[in-house]
Amino acid sequence: MIRFLLGSLFGFLAPALLWATPFDKGALFNLNRLYEPLPRGMVYEVSCFDREGRNLRDGFIDPYYLYVEKGEYVVLDEEGPGILINFWLPKDSAAFGTGTIHFLMDDDTVPRLSVESSTLFSGTLPFAPYPLALNEMAASGGNSLFAPMAYQKRIRVRFSKPPFFYHFLLRRFLSDSVTMPDFAGTENNNHLTDSLFSDTTQGSWQSTSLSMAAGKARPVLEINGQRVIRAIRFTLPPLRIEFLRNLVLTAFFDQSSVPQMCVPLPDLLGCHNGLVDFRSSPIEVSGATGTLRFPMPFYRSAKFFLTNRNREQPISLTFQVRTTSETLPDSLPHFYVQKNMELPIYSGRDFTLCQANGTGHFVGSVMNLESSRTRYFLEGDERFYTDGRSCPDFYGTGLEDYFLSGWYFEKGPFSQPVNGFVSSKKGETDALDLYRFHISDRIPFSRSFKAGIERWPFGAGGTRYSAISFYYAAPQSGLVQTDTMIMENDSSLIRHRFQYGRLLDKRYLTSGFAGDSASAVLGGLFYYFADSLSFRIKLHPGNRGVLLRAVTDAVSSGQTAEVYVGSKQIGIWRVSYENPFSRLYDTDFYLPESVTTGKSSLTLRLNIPNLPGRIGFNAMQWEVHCFLTDTLRPRTHGHWDNVSVLQDDNDGTAQMLLFDTSTLAIPRSILVYRDTVPDFIPSLNNLMGVTTTNLFTDEALSLARTYYYQWKAYDSEGSLLFSSSKTTSFRTPAMWNKEGEALFPLLSEASCSTAIHLAYNEDGEHPSLPDTAMGRDTLLSGWGYLKIFADTAGDSAAFDYFVSAPDTFWMDLACVKGKDFGRFEVSVNRRSIHLWADGFSDSLFVSSVSSESLFVLHAGLNRITFRSLGCAPRATGNKIGIDRIRLVSLKQRYQNLPDSQMLRILSIGPNPFNPAVQLRFDLAKNSRLRIGVFDVNGRQVALLADHFFLRRTHSITWDGRDTNGSLCGSGVYFLRVFGPGLSRTAKAVLIR
Repeated sequence: MIRFLLGSLFGFLAPALLWATPFDKGALFNLNRLYEPLPRGMVYEVSCFDREGRNLRDGFIDPYYLYVEKGEYVVLDEEGPGILINFWLPKDSAAFGTGTIHFLMDDDTVPRLSVESSTLFSGTLPFAPYPLALNEMAASGGNSLFAPMAYQKRIRVRFSKPPFFYHFLLRRFLSDSVTMPDFAGTENNNHLTDSLFSDTTQGSWQSTSLSMAAGKARPVLEINGQRVIRAIRFTLPPLRIEFLRNLVLTAFFDQSSVPQMCVPLPDLLGCHNGLVDFRSSPIEVSGATGTLRFPMPFYRSAKFFLTNRNREQPISLTFQVRTTSETLPDSLPHFYVQKNMELPIYSGRDFTLCQANGTGHFVGSVMNLESSRTRYFLEGDERFYTDGRSCPDFYGTGLEDYFLSGWYFEKGPFSQPVNGFVSSKKGETDALDLYRFHISDRIPFSRSFKAGIERWPFGAGGTRYSAISFYYAAPQSGLVQTDTMIMENDSSLIRHRFQYGRLLDKRYLTSGFAGDSASAVLGGLFYYFADSLSFRIKLHPGNRGVLLRAVTDAVSSGQTAEVYVGSKQIGIWRVSYENPFSRLYDTDFYLPESVTTGKSSLTLRLNIPNLPGRIGFNAMQWEVHCFLTDTLRPRTHGHWDNVSVLQDDNDGTAQMLLFDTSTLAIPRSILVYRDTVPDFIPSLNNLMGVTTTNLFTDEALSLARTYYYQWKAYDSEGSLLFSSSKTTSFRTPAMWNKEGEALFPLLSEASCSTAIHLAYNEDGEHPSLPDTAMGRDTLLSGWGYLKIFADTAGDSAAFDYFVSAPDTFWMDLACVKGKDFGRFEVSVNRRSIHLWADGFSDSLFVSSVSSESLFVLHAGLNRITFRSLGCAPRATGNKIGIDRIRLVSLKQRYQNLPDSQMLRILSIGPNPFNPAVQLRFDLAKNSRLRIGVFDVNGRQVALLADHFFLRRTHSITWDGRDTNGSLCGSGVYFLRVFGPGLSRTAKAVLIR
């Protein structure tokens, strides 16, 4: 077994330093003060993630641990001062591993706390009451602990059994003026749970009721003065979720030119699938009323606007804001809500959950994920980066593990104060609404923050990601790089007065970093030292502490160095991380402001102890970053008009704008505007959203329609960098092509039961869905089909389908045939579209049929109804099976086609046939056609049609009889379609 050692991301400060200010652990949980920064620190994750990057060796195979101590497995060994703020294990961890868990703090030789995992997560211990402790029943397969465990010098965790899956979140304090309270394991922490919910008696409410016409934006509320918003509450109208998603809330704090919030109201509540009652710490939904409790400070003003993006649907709602008057300190961060969405067609990189610049802290997100019902996409790990690190500070073991659940949320939806699985909408795909808030474990950043979700499997597409992220940020960058030393550059070494005691090795290494950048292979010269080394670094005199970063070879763990400034030991730089696959690693050490402030340079000495089994200390490059209190990012100017579009051709209702950043750094914010006319003026009426990345996804589009875009880019100060110099247009495809199962969530009424019929009940967690030995190859769908269990003629099922603009369509339907399937018809908005099908067949297969008439779908909801017409003579049932449905817009479908494409044969089948065969063809212009059947001698044996045909797809059936009605004999026949300038022929074989 190969052991991979978990990473200590940070060095530790020496115990000889004096600790002056006791840290109040209650501040971690105080939702009312969530906007206030905590003492400077870093939050990071230690987990058993697969170092090979395959998500296979992260628990089941070769379990990860650091070393064996007293016959037990040490999985965590970190230096202080800090707090263990979250500990997670999945269901069955006690059965497969873990056993008794021992916690050792500081100089302990005997565990401070020893407890069985089932007891630790039970919620019955005084220091870990519910909901600070959640077991697998409360969190759908996951066990988690938020009870804070403080340590001054060191924390170790041992498992009595070999480890299974696990992760730890730790807050490491960087100030030398903070002291940690002793952890005894007997504290009573019940009061901490109350802090997770805001004080509803604080402040005064301002409310308004408003009615809005379709396609308009209007002010909702304006609040002036120095205040803090304590709650936002709104009651939504009783409309379908498709309409509600077009209600967009935009907020501007302190006269910012860039909105801090521009998101649809249901998504803001974490209810993309539809409103569901739940209560978390910062968000609550009850009926049609949603409440947002993130505190939002502002100094001068807060302005809220609402946009109704529906094309024809007016709306009415009530909107309330509760505020308190506060005296705020200077430079508090503002509250931001960021929406990111990516289509399943975009792959090869992590989904960007959140990307922020400046100084602040990330406090969580709500997510909507849509992919296959197997939920394999949940194998993707979270990978978070702070302050420009190339290696993730967070690298987990799976997405449901990040949400503190387990095994693909095996016990279904749940709701807890900081994590929850709100709902699942199963149709053609599985759409999940989830939330994970970082309250006590909020993640600080001093320069930048990027949260990503690994695409699984291995960066592939297929999953539609959408997320609303919440964070606080001020535009100032609190971390500035002041120096760099490159080991293979002799002049750099001379300039930094670099010296060393003994050189063990020097080698050129080509490898990469773990995480999203693993595919980026870098090379450099690494030096491996023993005994000691020293060098001089350049600082900013106004620094408030220094981050020293080295790029090291992490092929094996155990690098250790004692760090000195002059004769004073500052701490121990320990690198316990190991990764023989992606060997490059950013290791950080923090120099406290007590030894750096006021200095423009500093000489460091690293003493490298000769420890058994250790390999000395190595590096390719050293960087020096100074913490500052008032530094702005430089502004960037120029044009940025090169944009490309990535479309989902199967859906057609969404597309992504990809901005070319090859010649310009990404601005802080890009505002994207969209309209249906080319020369429009950007305004709130056509503001589609804000992105902080080079991607923007626009959704709820109509088929076969041209949209026009403009954009504006702003820097971190809110100053306009540039506007698009021209309007860019894109046209959506003319086709909506979905599995029949996609209709299932749209069911509005039925006189009989309906279900998703799976080829195999592959997810194993929904026993109500039938198992069958039927093979998948009988279906066009990879998963199954929609089954309508009609008992008698007249039974029907109706589905409401939403379109944003009226258009003309025809329908192509792939229906399932079998012995218990009957005849049926399809209507749209209670009008026949002349689409009939007979589902009877001796064997199970799929057949296509098209509507004989064109039909119009109006803006808003349209009803598609499937109605049974009874059994065929030999059929044993009336069931209706829909495998795939395709709606095709006629707008410009047949424009600019060459003559050779004016008439096309689409299919002929079954072939060979007996007794009948169906011919499907596509006609691109209105024309009179003759359709005849000819034998191998060229003699016409039957005339099937001779009349005027409209441009669209048609189908016609030959029953194997000649013009006189007599049965034709076995043989080869040709079905010919011909007209003025048009001719196509298809061959069919009749077997009697």
